[in-house]
Amino acid sequence: KHGGTKTLTSAFEVGKHSLRCSSDPVVDGKDPACEGLATSGPQWVYWWPETAVRSVDFYHNSSQTKRSEYMAPFELAGGEPAILTYYGWGADDQFVRSVVRFRDGRKPLTVDTRFSTSYPLRCSSDPVLDGSDDACMDVNRMVGMPEWLYWWPPTGIASIDFYVDDVFYRTERLAPFELDDGAGTRLGLAPGPHIIRMVVTYKGRDEPVTVEQSV
Repeated sequence: KHGGTKTLTSAFEVGKHSLRCSSDPVVDGKDPACEGLATSGPQWVYWWPETAVRSVDFYHNSSQTKRSEYMAPFELAGGEPAILTYYGWGADDQFVRSVVRFRDGRKPLTVDTRFSTSYPLRCSSDPVLDGSDDACMDVNRMVGMPEWLYWWPPTGIASIDFYVDDVFYRTERLAPFELDDGAGTRLGLAPGPHIIRMVVTYKGRDEPVTVEQSV
């Protein structure tokens, strides 16, 4: 009732006080708790709720290096998508320790969160583009087979500019955000590795997010 430790602990146990993962930059507490998630693409990672919080210290993968946030929203990477930009995150299992301090002087709350991240560009052998496919760099593709390459998840995205080996290729403005616009081919790419750069513009956000992925 009065925001004491017992009440806070009980609320946390039912998932109200936790580190949240959002696939778009709208950080409003409606996103799922990061704990146990298998995420893909950029993730805005933040502490929720903001009420009565004075600061949050974030530690990533048991690092002694910390990042402190003193103003809401309390984001791991200060407004940037943490999975891509902060501490060199890649596709792997992640561990974040959040030390939350409160304005009323109550004992700090320490919460450990574990979740996994994967790359956003997916490769599918069929035109069902639902996010269940492997990340392109994690699969062994059969040469000459049709292949759908697409960004996942599409949440909150206005457009994606695709570049292949530093050359602009095309812009996709409607989901599903596909490299080949539904053609089911690799667009005549030469055999061998390629770098796909995706400049992703989110709705309601001024600055785009740039992601590179090998295929």
